[in-house]
Amino acid sequence: MDQDILPGIIAWHQEFRTSIFTSSLTLGTFLFTMKTFMIQTIKKEIYDTSEYQDNIKKRLINGQLNVGYYSPLKRLSRLITASILLAIVNACLQITIGYLERSWVSWLCLTTTLLSWGLVASVLMMVSKNMIEMLEISERKIDK
Repeated sequence: MDQDILPGIIAWHQEFRTSIFTSSLTLGTFLFTMKTFMIQTIKKEIYDTSEYQDNIKKRLINGQLNVGYYSPLKRLSRLITASILLAIVNACLQITIGYLERSWVSWLCLTTTLLSWGLVASVLMMVSKNMIEMLEISERKIDK
């Protein structure tokens, strides 16, 4: 690593450490409070519909699918849980070892931040995909 870059990374991390802590803690607690609501709503509006269940049965009979009805929902739940845990771990890192002015600490904290944001982006994409599916199911119900 170039020795000229390290002081800049440490300074940048020191400057934004509190903001990263606050955003990570807020994100973790928000996802924690919304997880049950999101999972229950998606389950009820998509996975418990006869249309979805019929589609899965057809795919199982044709050998196209070897999963349970709720496997995608379980994956989403695990991903949300991982996002919550990583956001809270990130917040803890920022407020504890984040005060050490060492390059490895800054790299660890910033890497954890980026991983946390990446998981949250994945959660957003999966929830968005499910919401689109939910709206399409609702539109098909109206068209019938």
